[in-house]
Amino acid sequence: MDKSIDDIELIPFVDPLVKEYKEKKKKRKKVLYGILGGVLGIYLLGVVYSSFFFLNNTKINGKNVSFRSIKSAESIIQSDADSYTLDIIFRNGKETLTPEDISASVELKQDIKSINRKQNAFIWPLYFFAKSEYTVDYKISYEESGILSYINTLSYMDADNMEVPEDAYVEFADGEAKIIPETEGTVLQSKNVVVAIEKALDNYDAKINLDEEDCYEKAEVNSEDEKLATALANAEKFLDMKAQYDFGGYIYDIPKEELTKMAYLNKYGRINIDEDAVKEYAQEFADEFTTYHKDREFITHDGKKILISGGYYGWEIDAEAECEELYEALSAMKDFTKEPVCTITGYTFSDMNDIGDNYVEIDLTDQHVYVFKDGKEVYDTPCVSGNVSWGMSTPGGVYPITYIERNATLRGPNYETKVSYWMPFNLDIGMHDATWKTKFGEDYYKYDGSHGCINLPLEAAAEIFELVEKGMPVVCYWEDEVTFLR
Repeated sequence: MDKSIDDIELIPFVDPLVKEYKEKKKKRKKVLYGILGGVLGIYLLGVVYSSFFFLNNTKINGKNVSFRSIKSAESIIQSDADSYTLDIIFRNGKETLTPEDISASVELKQDIKSINRKQNAFIWPLYFFAKSEYTVDYKISYEESGILSYINTLSYMDADNMEVPEDAYVEFADGEAKIIPETEGTVLQSKNVVVAIEKALDNYDAKINLDEEDCYEKAEVNSEDEKLATALANAEKFLDMKAQYDFGGYIYDIPKEELTKMAYLNKYGRINIDEDAVKEYAQEFADEFTTYHKDREFITHDGKKILISGGYYGWEIDAEAECEELYEALSAMKDFTKEPVCTITGYTFSDMNDIGDNYVEIDLTDQHVYVFKDGKEVYDTPCVSGNVSWGMSTPGGVYPITYIERNATLRGPNYETKVSYWMPFNLDIGMHDATWKTKFGEDYYKYDGSHGCINLPLEAAAEIFELVEKGMPVVCYWEDEVTFLR
């Protein structure tokens, strides 16, 4: 039997493409919800984790505590605190103090947990891109007695090892006056050292310089002292003083180097003269400028340089008397030019020697006399010296002309002779005219010589008499008795 349309069950048409699309959409939602759930879970887990652990890039007192538990981080920071040391810098060394040295303990001033709480657990992912640095202060607990006991064990605090500071002062040395700066020394004041160390511990300092903390005793006078500047000015004025000797026209300045040896400044800055030093200088001065009985270098008429000895010409300085006069002159602190105190006085003095430029040269070997004035030869003549065959050879040496006399009578054991010009220089030996001789020079002295005098032609004696004067040096030499220096 045929069914009617109403009796037929209608089955809706489903497009397979649409069905597939919807199913994929459902799957995507499930995946997305799964991912979101996972991320949320990780995030919530991170939030919980961050409540007990430090986040990434976290440092406390420079120590990395990233992902560390509060207890672990606290252990790291406490360990760092326990390793604290204080370098104590002395002027002459260094010591390193540890908490154990003074029975001290180091504690954290702040609870590490409080730092953890400062981190926002809800934004923990951001800590992978940012840095978090925190500082925890330390507190060192100590007793003053512990510090005192510690420093007393140090060699720097031993009085036997300490150098006492010295005041600045003005010194005369090497021809100048100068300020010698104070010396710092190493004498420590224990109370100041304790206070300085306490201050460093309280500030948790790593280093302390006791010099900068005013722990050392200071010199009473430093180089900037005004009184020292005044003393220096007085000392320089003293050294600028004219201190001279006059050797018959030859001026000798006492070197500043010697003046600085003979003076010193007392603690009040006043200049004192050191009598012992003056005595020493006077003796050295006498030794240097006494020429009496000393060998001399001499340039002969023909340019030969010889070393001649003998005679009794020259200067002899009385060191003891000179010391007294020089001490008084220096003590006056005024310019002075004085003659040296001499027991024997020479005719002249120069940088070269005490013979000078005016003298008589008698070459006994060549039997010739030369007269020099102002360094130039002005007259010469042959002569006859003492008779060698009689044992009356004229001695070499340097002598002063004792005096000059006209028309003198010379007397000896077996003679009495009148001369017109008499110029003695070595006791009874002198230059004079010898009118009884007709020949001079050559080797006449060997068999027709004098009793020791220098015999001259009358005209020559007259000329020489006008050129010489009392005290003028007479240089006599035999070539075989002198040393040739060139």
